[in-house]
Amino acid sequence: MKFKREWNNRILVVDDQENIHQDIEEMLKPGLIDTTADNLAKVFGSEVDLDFLPDFDIIHAKSGNEAYDKVKHHLVTDNPIAVAYIDMRMPPGWDGVETIRKIREIDKNIEIVIMTAYTDKPLSEIIYDMELLNKLLYIRKPFAREEIQQMTISLVEKWNVELELEMSRQRLESVINSTRDSIGMYDVSGILVFANRRYLDMFGLAEESLRDMPKGEMKYSIRQRFQDPDRFEKIEESFFLQPEVPFEDIIEVKEPERKMLYLFTAPVYDSEEKIIGRIVVFRDITKEIEIEEWKAEVLRLRSVIEKEYSFDKIIGRSKKMKESKDKTYLYFSKDLNMIITNNDNNCYQR
Repeated sequence: MKFKREWNNRILVVDDQENIHQDIEEMLKPGLIDTTADNLAKVFGSEVDLDFLPDFDIIHAKSGNEAYDKVKHHLVTDNPIAVAYIDMRMPPGWDGVETIRKIREIDKNIEIVIMTAYTDKPLSEIIYDMELLNKLLYIRKPFAREEIQQMTISLVEKWNVELELEMSRQRLESVINSTRDSIGMYDVSGILVFANRRYLDMFGLAEESLRDMPKGEMKYSIRQRFQDPDRFEKIEESFFLQPEVPFEDIIEVKEPERKMLYLFTAPVYDSEEKIIGRIVVFRDITKEIEIEEWKAEVLRLRSVIEKEYSFDKIIGRSKKMKESKDKTYLYFSKDLNMIITNNDNNCYQR
């Protein structure tokens, strides 16, 4: 088996007993298969396949303090450790629990496996008040070769896949934050579960408030930003009562500044075509409306000015006068304060 070339395959072994380091080294390094766990490995009913093992980079530490220093060093040098096997009892100094707590303070992503040969402490006591249980496993000594191999491969793969997913999430978030639209997503119960930066700014929300603020309080806060809160409340109720129907409207906000917004909302589906929420998009169309109003005003003024300065009213029947009238037309300067003709560049100030 081969990992992707750019994948992190670094493994940290933390134990005060040298034989544990040797055993894990031999279990995970291709070609080194004579270990004290050979007999236990037979329980799994297969021989060791050297091609099955990736080429792990194994790092060793004999104490919790040393382990902490090595995790920190690899983080600083941008070469983080993916998986750490940590023994519970390592006298003197930090025990396994304290080591894990210290490491977690600087590295939230590392996958940790607790190793112990003792049964005086139940697992519930060992992991009491410990963070990130989804990144914590437990294994008893002595352990079989294939047990360590399968666990290590799975955890290294998990670490790298989660990193790729997080990078994809960050890229997607960057794209969504770079758009000029305010975008939010609500779950089926009407709770705001995601909002881009423009959405948060427009409604005066903080990212942590998405989790902490009660739904009713958040909805009230959002509604008060609109020029007509009651109208927006009716609009909001209508598209949540019909979750499968897309909806669009024009609505006005008064804070943090007065704007006209195009509102679009549509259902969000999961892979099984089940509705899991609703996306709500607000687009600022204030400038577009101002441009349309400006265009309408230009057309109105053009009509007025053409009537006021019409050449059709000029009395003259000569051939030269007729040619001059046919070739002359009006247009406006950009600020509408100047009337210009193409006839000898004549200008008339309004």
